[in-house]
Amino acid sequence: MAFEELQVPEKDGVWLCARHKTVETRLRCGRCEKPICPKCTVYGPTGARCRDCLSNRGSHLYQIAPRQAALAFGASVVLGVLGAVLTRAVGVFWFWVLLYAPAIGPLWGRAIVKISGGKRGSKLALIVSAGILVGALAAALAMTWFSYSRAMGAMEPALANLPPEVAAKARQNMGKVPLSAPFLLMMALGNLPLWAFIVIAIVGVWWWLK
Repeated sequence: MAFEELQVPEKDGVWLCARHKTVETRLRCGRCEKPICPKCTVYGPTGARCRDCLSNRGSHLYQIAPRQAALAFGASVVLGVLGAVLTRAVGVFWFWVLLYAPAIGPLWGRAIVKISGGKRGSKLALIVSAGILVGALAAALAMTWFSYSRAMGAMEPALANLPPEVAAKARQNMGKVPLSAPFLLMMALGNLPLWAFIVIAIVGVWWWLK
């Protein structure tokens, strides 16, 4: 019998904790069967575990196949896009989005567990975080570009009244603005509601999956 030397004499089902040798316990690790007291017990996705077994990331729960990783990443990109669209659509009422944002991470983490076939762990959380970030930033860039293009189109009637040389120079300068690094940096850092959504969602995902 495993850890037979730790069994308490004349007490059926009672053991001495493998780490705290003076503490009696009836709890054993669900993987290695090591006797563990409440201080040594860590509850993982499959039940009570000792710290040595929980730190073993070689379990099949943490092994992500390429197909599962692709599904998790693709689904998270969609979530990032929806988050960017939502924070932009609500405008000045973006704080209502942030009010419910803390629930998004755990809910999405639970959905990812189902999508990936019960997988979890830091690797999966990293894949999901990257998907959320890519989707949100791609959507933010696309929407900003679209808004800028519409604004430039609205200025055409005013440019038509300028001398041809001046109008051509103005169009040339306006066409360079979206491609400049300062403009892109200002756009990315200036969208505080979107960044808040991304951070809160990713923190929730890590909390659930790790």
